[in-house]
Amino acid sequence: MTQLHAKIKALRKDNNVTRKELAERLNISYAALSKYETGEREPDIPLIIDIAKCFNVSLDELLFDGNTFISDSALVIHDKSKSGREVSELFNRLDPKKQKLVIDLIEELSK
Repeated sequence: MTQLHAKIKALRKDNNVTRKELAERLNISYAALSKYETGEREPDIPLIIDIAKCFNVSLDELLFDGNTFISDSALVIHDKSKSGREVSELFNRLDPKKQKLVIDLIEELSK
């Protein structure tokens, strides 16, 4: 999984968007965006979806650098460079807060 805070900042800079402009587009405060970009806070799932839409990228690209795909019925992790066991081990290395974020995302996408 990519570091979400770094990906948000990179997308913003690559698209020549200021923090102020992005905060306004997302209807959040400049301070909140700053915390998301520095990794001090994690955005919630609806905001992650809005960020992806704002930059016209998939959730896969935003969260996983394109190393996954989403099927019609579920989130399927598919990283060609790693076995299923290795992906599971990566998940298990995430801190509980990030594991919950992944699980919440999967649940949201499966609705």
